[in-house]
Amino acid sequence: PGSFTGIRIGVSAAKGLAFAASIPAVGVSTLAAMARNAAFADGLVVCAMDARRNQVYNALFEARDGRLTRLTPDRAVGLDELSEELRGDPRPKIVVGDGGGLCAEALTAAGVACRLAPPHLVMQSAVTVALEAEEAAGHGGLVSAQELLPVYLRPPQAERLRKERMSDEK
Repeated sequence: PGSFTGIRIGVSAAKGLAFAASIPAVGVSTLAAMARNAAFADGLVVCAMDARRNQVYNALFEARDGRLTRLTPDRAVGLDELSEELRGDPRPKIVVGDGGGLCAEALTAAGVACRLAPPHLVMQSAVTVALEAEEAAGHGGLVSAQELLPVYLRPPQAERLRKERMSDEK
């Protein structure tokens, strides 16, 4: 998750490097990379990047003994929907990501106990991205430069507006 342009630029750079060096590439979820920062905190890791419009790009992971288990795919979800999903979960919850403050505030307001990760652990780092890439590569996640593609969790704003205009014209 991230800006459409930023993702395109990053993936294009990685594809160019992999192609020029004739080496495979691996895609890494930003949400998974930031979850690694909280693997020490047994419980539920709630990753949240601000997606605007009262939504977050989100993934949930269970942390146990320093290891993470993915519970949901990367997704765009409303804060109300996420609060409802987590309301009955008794596990301790730690929130990470640039939307962490927004998410923690919404969860707390909805009666879901959680805590925001310490400031130095809120965002992904080069180390967590590299660790995620290493694990993915070890599990068959390598692809050719041509096969490496960006993953978008929702369509670009321009595409959404075009579809709205087309449906209004009908």
